[in-house]
Amino acid sequence: MGNLIIISLITSGIYLLIKFIHIKLMLKSDIILKDILRETILVCLSSIIANIAIDKLNINKIFGNEKESPGVFTSNPDF
Repeated sequence: MGNLIIISLITSGIYLLIKFIHIKLMLKSDIILKDILRETILVCLSSIIANIAIDKLNINKIFGNEKESPGVFTSNPDF
């Protein structure tokens, strides 16, 4: 769970940086901090929800990115 929050915070920080650069350098307008913070919080919450959904729904297993180990012993017993 801790990794999910760290990933979400990093994602939100990157979004905040890109949004700041976009407004300041490309649009050359004033920065409205209230709107930017609201959007950043929405990005953080969306990222947390997406990470939890991926973790709980086993989406990696559905798309075949995660290999399953066999459920039986394949070697001779050592006892």
